[in-house]
Amino acid sequence: MTFQSGDWVVFQYKKITYHGLVIKKYKSQSKNYIDKDVYVVCPAELNGLYYRIKQDELQPVKLSVEQRLTVLRSFGKSWWSNNKPLFQVALRGNNI
Repeated sequence: MTFQSGDWVVFQYKKITYHGLVIKKYKSQSKNYIDKDVYVVCPAELNGLYYRIKQDELQPVKLSVEQRLTVLRSFGKSWWSNNKPLFQVALRGNNI
């Protein structure tokens, strides 16, 4: 399954389950290529940090509007200023 920016996902990292928001596909800074199987994800529980996660480790998840707002609020002001275009997309949620 492929994901789009603004999709809500669930994944495991170090045996802990996280909910997160797909920011974009990973683009290597040094080699300037897009890895089609790796995504930049912002986990809800980690206050706006970013992680590279392989596509096969991500599962789509459906969240209520209240849950989405709570997660977006937890990311903090710096996330908002860096990701304004994603805000409306993230509020709409996945089409699953």
